[in-house]
Amino acid sequence: MKTVSITISLLCLFLSIQLIAQSNTSCDCKADLIFMDSKIEKMPSYRKQVKGNQQHPYFKKKKELLNAAEAPVTLLECYQMLNALVATIKDNHAWVKQTGEVIEYARLSDSLWITAYRKGEAFQNHPRINKDISSLERALATKPISEIEGIYNYKDVMTLGIVKSEKDDHYTGFVLNTSLPNWDVGQVVMYLQSTSESQYQITRYGLVDKQLRFVPDMLYFDGTLLGYFKKKGAHGFTMVASDEIFEFKQLNATTQYLYFKHFSRTNENIPKFKAFLERMKRQLNAPNVIVDLRNNGGGAEKLSDPFLKLLKSKNVYILTNFYTGSNGEQFTLKLKKQGAVHLGQRTNGTIAYGTNYGTAYTLPSGHFKFRPTDMNFHKYIEYERVGVHPDQPLTFDKDWIEQTLQIISNAKE
Repeated sequence: MKTVSITISLLCLFLSIQLIAQSNTSCDCKADLIFMDSKIEKMPSYRKQVKGNQQHPYFKKKKELLNAAEAPVTLLECYQMLNALVATIKDNHAWVKQTGEVIEYARLSDSLWITAYRKGEAFQNHPRINKDISSLERALATKPISEIEGIYNYKDVMTLGIVKSEKDDHYTGFVLNTSLPNWDVGQVVMYLQSTSESQYQITRYGLVDKQLRFVPDMLYFDGTLLGYFKKKGAHGFTMVASDEIFEFKQLNATTQYLYFKHFSRTNENIPKFKAFLERMKRQLNAPNVIVDLRNNGGGAEKLSDPFLKLLKSKNVYILTNFYTGSNGEQFTLKLKKQGAVHLGQRTNGTIAYGTNYGTAYTLPSGHFKFRPTDMNFHKYIEYERVGVHPDQPLTFDKDWIEQTLQIISNAKE
């Protein structure tokens, strides 16, 4: 009886995965484009950049995509088309995401589910690299850390190869080796397109749910991609290993340290930030303060800006990296206006707009959601997709706190 039960369960899982895969093989992309266009037209970024400017690339791209969408397109092609339209506007806060079941990491330990998944169309028809894997691996192993092509590791669960495609400025990332049972050697993990020096647009699959995601502007630096794929020899000193919302440390007799992970204004966080601010009014007494905003994803100025007055009389040294975005970038500029020294790496360039309500609309095909922006910080438009560049870059071969302390020490001499 137990064997029969397992067989029935396996069959049900297999059929559900098959049905999901079949429904996702094509997409009514024209309807999605038309609906998304109606929402884009209401965004502050559209009104500031596009409205009234008939020569804006948005109109040419929209016409081109609508014509292309007359013919049947795959789910991947439609997703890329939708993002191509959004990308004509400088607004990194707006996004398109694939809908579907959220698969938790623990699901990958369910042998019954994995067996059914690997037999289904979603796995069998997943895009694969059409070249000899062994030959590619040997060639990629010789690529220097300065080039995007090469071999990357994500912890101990996946080895990724990135190889140049036949189309100019396009690259493909694929599995060389993995312990994740929902992936297979040769399957495509991401598609990359060079947009400028060391910067790429990336369409990728989630490592667990394999849903499509889009990154409009990803910086490649020091052998690091997406923050977690790293080449051999990558240092990774731009990241901060902390689960705390904020931290305070006494580094030495004359220098103190503040770290802000984000400024997210939730009901839970508001009293925490207020209490931390009051604490800092008593304890922040050193002449030099390092304000660490690495990986700061932003939030609300009502939580960040009260610290400006507290820091105004200090010698402030700001640390940012490419993963500093949104209000984290705005806070950086406000501190610089007060005379702070900006160190580290350029910020993300997701700064000029934002979302207050966070409403996401399901597109007509049912395969995607679009979240438009509704907040206007257009005064920062010069930094959108460009980022805020530091007064002094820091190197990746030594801890950034140590480098900053040395800069502070040199300033005294």
